[in-house]
Amino acid sequence: MENTNLKIAVIIHSKTGNTKSVAERIKEKLVARGHQVQLEEIVAGNDEEMDLAKIILTKNPESKGYDGYVFGAPVRAFSLSPIMKAYLSKTQDLEGKPVYCFLTQHFRFRFLGGDNALKQFELALNDKSARILGTNIVNWKSKKRAQLIEETVDLVKF
Repeated sequence: MENTNLKIAVIIHSKTGNTKSVAERIKEKLVARGHQVQLEEIVAGNDEEMDLAKIILTKNPESKGYDGYVFGAPVRAFSLSPIMKAYLSKTQDLEGKPVYCFLTQHFRFRFLGGDNALKQFELALNDKSARILGTNIVNWKSKKRAQLIEETVDLVKF
């Protein structure tokens, strides 16, 4: 899809800053390619809440008007961050828009929640009619963390 001057939203939930650090690298790459990039964080007033119906989003980024999207979130309790789940459940359809998504995971191995969280991420995006172009997981305790971050940044091909 490598066009220039697209309007791209990078929408993330980041609790510890790990997801945000990857998102910032992605933004830098996209800006260097000539795109207009907006990095937006999803914030909940009750960040520890696991029940989607009880999550109160205090920062709920607008997702209309973009040519493409990058979504990022942490793995939490072996699942996709409930804050990201709540956000996606309340956002409008992405109507075939191109989307990339990534996860950050504390554990070294994907099978310790990352694979399950990624399936949940893809399902939530498919429910919004997004066209998923690529996904990745950055395992924060992996000896290959730097390589995984680079792979994630390189994955995004707007």
